[in-house]
Amino acid sequence: IRRDALASVRVRRVFGQFRWREGVVMGTNQGSGDGKRTARRAVSMIFAFFLTLAFIALTAIMVLQLTVFRPSFLLEQMDESGYAEGIRLDLENALVSYGMSSGFDEAFFQDLLSEDEIRADIFLEAERIYDPSLNGVDVESFRERLYERMCAYAVEHGAEISPEIDEAIRYLTDICTEAYSDGIEIPLVTYLSPLLVKASKLVLPAIIALIIFIIVIAVFLIRIQRLKYRSWMYFIYALSASGIFFIALSLLALSTDRFERLGISGQGMYQLVLTYVTNIFDPMLWIGGGIVAISAICALIYTWYRKQRMKSL
Repeated sequence: IRRDALASVRVRRVFGQFRWREGVVMGTNQGSGDGKRTARRAVSMIFAFFLTLAFIALTAIMVLQLTVFRPSFLLEQMDESGYAEGIRLDLENALVSYGMSSGFDEAFFQDLLSEDEIRADIFLEAERIYDPSLNGVDVESFRERLYERMCAYAVEHGAEISPEIDEAIRYLTDICTEAYSDGIEIPLVTYLSPLLVKASKLVLPAIIALIIFIIVIAVFLIRIQRLKYRSWMYFIYALSASGIFFIALSLLALSTDRFERLGISGQGMYQLVLTYVTNIFDPMLWIGGGIVAISAICALIYTWYRKQRMKSL
């Protein structure tokens, strides 16, 4: 009996040590599993962040390709904003101030400038932004027409075209021609043209590179997930974040007081900038809203699928 009792005690001790060791091993495995899960989530969030940047860059490049890099878009904004009429009024006021100081009345310049002529000249200047090889506006015809009209006006008012008067008329003609040339010239055209030409050549390679980058990130996100369907949660994060970014950026850009701070003096240029920026960011606002809506639909589908999967387990 005593021998059996001692054997029972030894068995209980061995069994207790085994249970203790088993608990230690299970606890270690559980802690290791939690650490891997945390690391997996951290890496997934980093990938989702880069995926968000890629979505933003890809969408922005596509919007710029349809707007800023398209010459017809600028011409459409000029027509919509009434840019030619605004430039005509600004030029007329400048020429009237020059002429009245030299003895010409205000009516002399009223029908000198036609909106169609100014529209053709500023369209040519706009096209030169995208194609610097085009010749600039020929202002010599304007100079000759203005000179002949000034000479006729002087003769009608009893003045003889002496060498001194001819020199004065030519001097005033040069000033008015220079004002006309400056008025139809688009500001910063010499700086914008090289940048737009170079950037437009990089659009297609950038789109291809971003698509490849998005595919690679998506593959990594799927591969590192133990349950593959969870990778869609990070895709939804990236989509919704990019949509919110475009909504916030568009609302910030469409604030009208932003343009007033630029200090644009010409009414025609102010209306052009306002129309141009509005027609870029207004579609971008709708694109951002559409991306957020798609993200919300995907989130609902993901939530439904997850619940169905949990019920099936």
